[in-house]
Amino acid sequence: MNDEKTKQDLSYESAVERLEEIVKLLEQGKAPLEESLDLFREGMTLAKICEEKLSAMEEEISKFQLDATDEPVETEVELPDV
Repeated sequence: MNDEKTKQDLSYESAVERLEEIVKLLEQGKAPLEESLDLFREGMTLAKICEEKLSAMEEEISKFQLDATDEPVETEVELPDV
């Protein structure tokens, strides 16, 4: 799906911004049912993409964290709710 590929290419910040727009539109309750369903689907896709991007960043960060002996240290990173 070409649209899915485009969404995967979004930056985390752009995905969150669009997700916030979708939430506002759905909270207003003015969209017709079919449009609301499409917005919901798009929002779920974006939320998944954001979660994947955050997980990838968490992995990347853990690779760079070293203790005094230059050995990798496992630390837990608290991710924000999306």
